[in-house]
Amino acid sequence: RVAVTCLGYAQALPFLDSSFDTIVSSLMFHHLRTEAKSDALGEAFRVLSPGGSIHIGDLGPSRNMGVALASISVRVLDGWASTKDNYSGKLVHMMGAAGFTEVEATPSVSTAAGTVWHYRGRKSG
Repeated sequence: RVAVTCLGYAQALPFLDSSFDTIVSSLMFHHLRTEAKSDALGEAFRVLSPGGSIHIGDLGPSRNMGVALASISVRVLDGWASTKDNYSGKLVHMMGAAGFTEVEATPSVSTAAGTVWHYRGRKSG
């Protein structure tokens, strides 16, 4: 398989429907406001082949109060409006609303920016 890096807007991917078997996103979704997150997930669903999977590594709910307090600086710098969905755990629900099934979220590592989670889902086919 071929790896493709896309520079542009996640809400308007320049690829045909069902072009990819796997989509990977790393620390990008917490920069998007709610509508842009929904649009980006819709686009990911569109370009993913039936049976394909999406993997998102991004900030999510903090695993403890210390990490939650440390993450405030990121929320201030990146903006409360763009980070609220991630830190409140809404990304899983947004993935389901975009059509993904078998959606799971697993906390991976706690950092000074917050807890990084691995979100994954599948496009049924």
